[in-house]
Amino acid sequence: MTEIKGYIRPVTSLIAMLLRGPSVPLLEVIEKAIKALQTSLGNGTLDEAVSDLEVLLVQLWTQPWLPTKDHCITDPTILYLVFSSILPSGSFKEPKLITNIIARFEYCMCLFSISQIHTHVTQDAGFEEWEPWLQEKVESTFNLLCTLQYFASSIAFGTMGPPRIYWTDCKTFYSMLYKGDPVSFDCIQAMLSDNEKMLKDVWEQELLFSLDLSVQYESIKDDLSNITPGYGFVTDHRNSCFSDSNLLLSSILNISQLKDHFIALEHKGIMVWKAHELKTWLSSYAKFHLALITRVNLTQLNSQPKGQSQSALLAESASLEEPESSQPSTLVERDSPPVQDGLEHVLHKPDANWTCSEQLEGIKAMLRLKKDVLAILPTGAGKMMLVIIPSLLEKDQITVLFDSSKHLSGSTNLVLVSADIVKTTGWKQAIAELSQCIPVVRQIFDESHIPVTSSSFRPALLNMSDIWVQFPTQIVLLSATVPKAMEPYLIHDFGFGENHFILRTWTNRPELEYHWMSPQMENHLPESISSLIKATLKLPQD
Repeated sequence: MTEIKGYIRPVTSLIAMLLRGPSVPLLEVIEKAIKALQTSLGNGTLDEAVSDLEVLLVQLWTQPWLPTKDHCITDPTILYLVFSSILPSGSFKEPKLITNIIARFEYCMCLFSISQIHTHVTQDAGFEEWEPWLQEKVESTFNLLCTLQYFASSIAFGTMGPPRIYWTDCKTFYSMLYKGDPVSFDCIQAMLSDNEKMLKDVWEQELLFSLDLSVQYESIKDDLSNITPGYGFVTDHRNSCFSDSNLLLSSILNISQLKDHFIALEHKGIMVWKAHELKTWLSSYAKFHLALITRVNLTQLNSQPKGQSQSALLAESASLEEPESSQPSTLVERDSPPVQDGLEHVLHKPDANWTCSEQLEGIKAMLRLKKDVLAILPTGAGKMMLVIIPSLLEKDQITVLFDSSKHLSGSTNLVLVSADIVKTTGWKQAIAELSQCIPVVRQIFDESHIPVTSSSFRPALLNMSDIWVQFPTQIVLLSATVPKAMEPYLIHDFGFGENHFILRTWTNRPELEYHWMSPQMENHLPESISSLIKATLKLPQD
C-alpha cells in the first residue's frame, strides 16, 4: 500500500493543480470535468467523486494536446511536470531526479487504462479504444512522457558528476574528502573499535544480562541447495546445538531477580509480561543488529578478498604518521593590510574617505580573522565594501558570499552562491576541494535578517547553520535591518562562535516617511495611494 501511495503521488498533485486552476486555458470538456469533480467532492458521495475523477483522467489522457500560438505547453500533465521540476531558487532539478516522476506517471497511466479496458463489454473493444493513447510516436500525453524520459535518461547517463572522493593527502593517502566531509583512516579505525566495543557491551549486558550462556559446537551444517522458505543453518536438524531455542527465556525465568524484572503478574501458570521491559529489550536487540550489519558492511564489503584487502589497508594505515592538517584548528589573528589603499583602489579616488568609522572597524575586524562579525550598517553606508576590500587585499585567499543581490564588477577572489545550492553535497565537495588549493577563510551572508523574517517563504533559509563548510572559517553577517532584539537569534541560527564581534550604527532612514492606511477595497487601492502621494509629496522650489 505504501508503494502504491508513492506511485500515485504525482497524479494526486496533478489533480490538485487542476482543482486550484491551471495557468493555461483548458478544453471545454476538461473544464466541465473539473467542475463536476469539485461539486462531487464538496456535496456528493464517494462513488460520485470516483466516477467524476475517472471521467477527468480519461479526458486528460485521451487528447492530442497540440501547442497553440500563445502556449507551447497545453497538456496539464506536462505542465505539472514542468512545475514540479522547478526548485525554490528558480533553477531546475537535475534530469536524474525527473525520470522517477515520469516513470510514475507512465505506470499510473497504464494501470488506469487497464481498469478502463475492463469496464467495456469486451476487453477487445476497450483495448482498441485505449491502444492509440498508449503508443509512442503518436501525439499523446503518454508519447510525450516517453520522449521526455528518453531525453532525461540520456542526459543523466551522459553527465559526469563531481567526484565523491578527493584525496587531501596524495603521499600516504591517509585522509580524504568524501562528499565534502573530511575523513581520515584513524577516524575509521576508531569508529570500528567503538562499534566492536558497543557490540560486546550490548550483547553481554543488555541482551544476556551478564548470564554465562553460550552454544557449544564443533561444526555447523548448512545446505546451500535448500530453497525452502525460512530455512537457515539455525533451523537445520543436523545442528543439534541450536535445538534449545528457549535457552535465554528459561534462564530469565529461573533467576528471581530477572523474572521480577520482566514478569508483572503470575497466576495459575499464566504470566503477564511487562510490556515496557520487553520493548526495551527489543530496542537493544535492534541496536545490536544495526551495529552488527554496520560491522559486516565496513569490514567485508560483500566478499572475503575485498574485506581482507580493506583490513590490510586499515592495518597498514595505522603505522603511517598522520600528515599535518592544511587547515587551522582555530581562526588565527594577523595584522591588517593597509585598508586605505583598498578603498582608494575600489573608488578610484586617491583621497577617498570612509562613510563612517564603523565601516573601517568592520573591515579591520574581518581582516584580522579572529572573530565572527555581525555588521549592522544603514543603507548607503557601504556594507559591500566589507565584502570587496578584504577580497582585494587577500590575494591568496577565498571569500564566499551567500545570497547577495548586488552586482560585483571587476576581478576579485569572491565565490558567489545562493542559499539553495550550499546545502547540496556537490557544493560541499567543491568548496572543500577548492580550500585544499586556495584557503577559504571567510563566509559572508548579505541581508542576514532575511532568514529570520522570511524562512517560511523560502525553505532554503531554514537551519542556516547547515550552510557552513566543515573547516574553520570566519562568519560575517551584513544587514541594515537587524533590531537589537534580533541579534541573539542571528548569532544562534548562523552558528556563531563564542568569540564574536557586533558592529552597530544608527540605521534609521530620515528620508523615508511611513503612513498607515485603513484597509481598502482592491479596486479603490490605486486611487487611495495616488491621493496620499499627492497630499504628502513636496515638490522642489524653482
